Amino acid sequence: MAYADRLTGWLELAHFPHGTSSSHIETQLRRYFTRWGALEQISMDSGTNLASEEMVEFFKLWGVSVRLSSARYPQSNGRAEAAVKVGKRIIMANTGSVGSLDIDKSSMAMLQYLNTPIRGINKSLVQMAVGRQLRDGIPMARWHLTVDKHWGATLRQRERQMADSGAALTENGPSRKLPVINPGSQV
Repeated sequence: MAYADRLTGWLELAHFPHGTSSSHIETQLRRYFTRWGALEQISMDSGTNLASEEMVEFFKLWGVSVRLSSARYPQSNGRAEAAVKVGKRIIMANTGSVGSLDIDKSSMAMLQYLNTPIRGINKSLVQMAVGRQLRDGIPMARWHLTVDKHWGATLRQRERQMADSGAALTENGPSRKLPVINPGSQV
């Protein structure tokens, strides 16, 4: 399964060695939702495992509207088609003997794809999502790994807020003077 975020183009791939039942797909989508937030809309083909009653209920629970792509109009889902194309290239060249994505070669290929700057904006998918490049298998200058100044300012502000709230808890928190308990006292 290929998952591509429409805004950033972030790509994730999932391998289902034991079939793509609705419950396997739900599990993978739940992981995506936990990591990136629930989708507003999902575009997908109309496979029976995706259009099942179980999937309809899952998407309803999460508040996700479903847009089915059509064989008549495949260009209507261009971003997903492009993600599938890239995903296939990564899988074909970097999977293990049983098609597993859980090997170093495929993980490094995904990192390299996510770290590759996009033409026109000169930022990678990773930089748009997390504010810096991620280390992959290719040596790079250390400055590529530093957090973008805008992201850094946000992180420092968050750290200050956390420190301030921790200090406030210490000052105003539930701690209080308790009477001394003598040995043998009933408590």
